[in-house]
Amino acid sequence: MASGWGITGNKGRCYDFWIDFSDCMSRCREPKDCALLREDYLECLHHSKEFQRRNRVYKEEQRKLRAAKGEAKEGRPSSPSQMVWRRTVNVVFILPSTEKGGASTDVRDVWKGL
Repeated sequence: MASGWGITGNKGRCYDFWIDFSDCMSRCREPKDCALLREDYLECLHHSKEFQRRNRVYKEEQRKLRAAKGEAKEGRPSSPSQMVWRRTVNVVFILPSTEKGGASTDVRDVWKGL
């Protein structure tokens, strides 16, 4: 752990944190002065903050998925593709008038002109 030797024979991944913490403890009057260095060293060893953050992110993703499933059941759009589809369904076509000049009112002719 604090010997400095890692699993591959090189310097261990947390050795630098240990050296900083050890130097601080040898120079300080009270251990609370080195609390941040101790916290860094323990985080390097155990990754507890990293795991807590990953768990929070995972729980938030799961909450969003559950909310999206609930919206889909209620008929509200749950994804951007569904929202775009709804917008395209509500498009109003303005066709040329057939009164003067006898223009075609067939939608296919209008699409060809676009």
